[in-house]
Amino acid sequence: WEIEIVDSAAIYPYNFSSNTLALDSVNKPHVVYGRKDQNKIIYAYPIVSGWHKEVVESGLFYYGFSLIFDNDDIAHLSYYRKDDALNKTYVCYARRDTAGWLNEAVDSSNGYLGNYFLNFNSSIDLDTSGLPGIAYYAWNVEDSLHYIKYAHYNGIDWDTSIVARDTTWHHRYPLDYSPSLKFDRESTPHIAFYRFRSDTHTDT
Repeated sequence: WEIEIVDSAAIYPYNFSSNTLALDSVNKPHVVYGRKDQNKIIYAYPIVSGWHKEVVESGLFYYGFSLIFDNDDIAHLSYYRKDDALNKTYVCYARRDTAGWLNEAVDSSNGYLGNYFLNFNSSIDLDTSGLPGIAYYAWNVEDSLHYIKYAHYNGIDWDTSIVARDTTWHHRYPLDYSPSLKFDRESTPHIAFYRFRSDTHTDT
């Protein structure tokens, strides 16, 4: 393995929150990661002099990244945005074009997804028309239930639906987690995830 440094921070745990990698059409690696010490999402790719870095979004805490390229080598990104001031968590989508990054919130949850956000992920894929779909977590703070949800952009708006929901409110962590999304050749979404049912048995 050849290893090179993309970025570095002062020695402190969790200064980097999570990361994702995708290859463009010429197999150049592109990395997205969160710098918790700077409250930024960083997008990086190699150039002759090292790694080019640019800010996707800044100001809050970001994690759970998933990156993919379309046929035109445009980068598409999904992630979570944690807003302490509003006590909300957003699942977000970003697309990189020649003018920079376009960001939007796809869905939101009141409250946080817990203190285990470093293990959280979102998953993005593109259908046969190049439109993005995202599999992600949500939390209903009113009933303390977690969900795996799915969002798809129809060209105008985002359609969202619940894939799976917890059935036991007293667990304050998700019982369904780690979604992974892929579209087939008919643009049908397929989602794999883990399920933990400690209320009925101890298996995952």
